[in-house]
Amino acid sequence: MFTALLDDVEIRYSTVPTSITQDDAAAEVTLHDTAADTTVTERFDLVIGTDGMRSTVRRLVFGPDEEYLHPLNYMVAAALLDGPVDGFKLHEGLVLAEPGRSVWALPSADHAPSLLFSYRTADIDAEFRRPPIESIRAAYGPEPTGPLLEGLLTRYEQAPDALFDSVHQVKMPRWHRGRVVLIGDSAWCVTLYAGMGASKGMAGGELLGTMLPTPPRRPARGVAGLGGADEAVHPPAAGKRPARTACLHPARP
Repeated sequence: MFTALLDDVEIRYSTVPTSITQDDAAAEVTLHDTAADTTVTERFDLVIGTDGMRSTVRRLVFGPDEEYLHPLNYMVAAALLDGPVDGFKLHEGLVLAEPGRSVWALPSADHAPSLLFSYRTADIDAEFRRPPIESIRAAYGPEPTGPLLEGLLTRYEQAPDALFDSVHQVKMPRWHRGRVVLIGDSAWCVTLYAGMGASKGMAGGELLGTMLPTPPRRPARGVAGLGGADEAVHPPAAGKRPARTACLHPARP
C-alpha cells in the first residue's frame, strides 16, 4: 500500500528521533533505528511530527509534555477482542456505565468488538505505578465483579495487544517552530471522548501539503515525517519532489 501511494518515498520502520536542531539552512535530526540499534544524523528542509499525543518531536523541539498536555483526570484501557462478548453475537455491543466509570464493547460489522474501559482518577501517576489490570480492577471495585464485567476484565488482561493511558488534551499557541511542524494529535488532540482525531489528522496533512509554498529550487535533502501510520507527507509541488523524502514509523512499545 505504501509503495503504491508514496511511490519513491523512503519508509523507515522502528526509527525514532533523539535530537532535532535547526540552523538557517536545514533541520538536523538524529535518528535511532531501534531494530538495528544504529544511529545516524541527517539534514532535512522540513520535519513533520505526527507522532501522537505524547509526541517525541514536540518534546524535542517545543519543550516538555507538561507545558502542553492538560489532564482530564481520566484513564482509558482498550483492546480488540478475539471474539464476541460472552452471551452476545459478534456484531453486538454493550455499555456498562455509572458515574465516574464505564465499560464499552464497541461493535463492528465484520470483526469482533473493541473493548474500552474509562474511569476517573484523582491521581494519574498512581495509576501507572502498578500493572494496568491491577489499576483497572481497583477502579471497578471494591464490590465483587459479576460474570459479565469479570469476563471483560479477564479478556483485557489476556489480550496480546492492549492500551493503557491517561486522557489529555493538547493545547499549543502555535504548531510550528522554524522548520518543524506538528499535525494531528501531537498538535491539537481533543481526546477520544470528542473523537475525530484521525479525520483531523488527515485534514491537517492535506492542508499542510496544500499550503507549502513552491520552493525556488530543488531541496537538497527533502522532508522527514516523524510519526505513525496516519501520516501524510506531501511534496512541495508537482514535478519538484524532494531529492529524498523519508517517512519514519516508531517501534511499538
